[in-house]
Order: sequence, then structure tokens, then C-alpha cells
Amino acid sequence: MWAKKLRWTDKAWLNFKHRVKKITGRSWGVSMEYRLQYIKRYLRSWFGYFGVSQC
Repeated sequence: MWAKKLRWTDKAWLNFKHRVKKITGRSWGVSMEYRLQYIKRYLRSWFGYFGVSQC
């Protein structure tokens, strides 16, 4: 396995950044432990959806 990279569109990247900012925002009234578990689950599903491919 050589030089594997994720590939996504610009729109998907902007949606990803917006969602991460929303999850990590301080106005969301949940504990830090829950927030980290939620973002871990979101990242795992996002990377799983886009998969690993050669560029």
C-alpha cells in the first residue's frame, strides 16, 4: 500500500468543516466527554464513506 489519500469534493470538504465547527462549538451544552465521543464517531463515518483511494 503506497501513498493512499482521501479524495472528496470541495462542497463535501466545506460541509465537513462546518459540521466539525458545530460539534466543537462552546454553545452546545454537553460535556466534553460526550462531544469527543460524538466527533470520533462522526470522523470514523466520514472517512469510511469517502474511503481510501490512490490519487
